[in-house]
Amino acid sequence: GDWSSDVCSSDLLIITFLKTLLNNQGGSSVSTTPLSSTAFLLVFHGSHDPRPIQAMEQLAQFVRSQLSILQPLPVGSPESTTVVFKTIAVTPRPWGYDPSLDQRLTSPPTSLPFVGVACLETGALPLHQQIINFGQQVEAMGMTTLRIVPLFLLGGTHVLQDIPAEISQAQPQLPRLILDLTPHVGSHPAMKVLVHSKFQSASTQFPLLLAHGSRKRSGNDPVEALAKSIGGTTAYWSIPPDLETRTVQLIQAGVQDLAVLPYFLFNGTIT
Repeated sequence: GDWSSDVCSSDLLIITFLKTLLNNQGGSSVSTTPLSSTAFLLVFHGSHDPRPIQAMEQLAQFVRSQLSILQPLPVGSPESTTVVFKTIAVTPRPWGYDPSLDQRLTSPPTSLPFVGVACLETGALPLHQQIINFGQQVEAMGMTTLRIVPLFLLGGTHVLQDIPAEISQAQPQLPRLILDLTPHVGSHPAMKVLVHSKFQSASTQFPLLLAHGSRKRSGNDPVEALAKSIGGTTAYWSIPPDLETRTVQLIQAGVQDLAVLPYFLFNGTIT
């Protein structure tokens, strides 16, 4: 069988991500707030492997530039007068993290729109403190809304419980700043298009979608539906059935050619 590249390698994910930032998927009224008064904090899981942090750095820079194109700032805004702001994004330092990456993320010359990154786990600070630190900085720059975007493919415990709880802890320390939690990026309908495109080159193979898996069983339902829509099945890294078990089952069922797609945002230890 074939082992495909991670799901993030397609520009379709970036397009999906930008739509998640700008569209009012969650029904929140603050999503209509002008970009000139809105900052964005991209929250990912966190990792001991430096590769996801490097990918987050690149993604934040790309999103910042694309948001400027999609919704230009009004005349009279700081960016229109070519003012450059420094030390906007506050990024945690995961264990084993390359200090040079920390320096590039926390002290880059940057400009509106403000896009920062934070991690839920493995950070030097808990997520609510990362939100407070970043929120205080963007609030000082005149922002009124901070959109917090979960970079998670599954709507499991982290998305439904952990991140909202961290936001609730941060909000009292940022009384003048609206903290708006967006839908997680994996909930966007374009993810189905992305996965379909990944398997197009393997049309003769049986598709197997390998995801991390959620302890909250209902959180895995979208992955199961996605695999079914492409005529395939699933395996999981953290819950059964694992890749080996599922592969044996498929071989016993007569599958001779298997295409495995790791359903992860970034390359890392698992992939």
